[in-house]
Amino acid sequence: MKYLGLVLTALLPLSSHAAIYKCIIDDVPTFSQTPCSPDAETLNIKDDKSAKSNGVSDELLKQCSDLALKTGGWRDPHSFVVLSHEHQWRSDASGARQVLAMRVNAKNGYGGYGDSKPFNCFLNHNGTGLSSVQHWVN
Repeated sequence: MKYLGLVLTALLPLSSHAAIYKCIIDDVPTFSQTPCSPDAETLNIKDDKSAKSNGVSDELLKQCSDLALKTGGWRDPHSFVVLSHEHQWRSDASGARQVLAMRVNAKNGYGGYGDSKPFNCFLNHNGTGLSSVQHWVN
């Protein structure tokens, strides 16, 4: 029973909500995690889902991840993870194109994760799906 109390005590900080306060001090807007003056304004911060996914739709990320999983030659494909991803514009002699640049990894033959690898998916003209020439690249 004492272990249950210990676990609940350890998880208590995870459920707390951090507030952000805005105050005007000497005509300068100031932001703090504690009220910085008696007239402090509490800010409500909206969680922007697109900021978490770097402006990339979940469907597009899944398409690119599936391609990386299928063509990567992974020793343990069940441990495949996408560590980061970013929508980018790249250009070369053939022109500019949209790319979903990812860092991916999977467990090696020893059962541990090694260095991550870059994996790029070329996107169609409007950036909503994979390019039709993707199979020529990977």
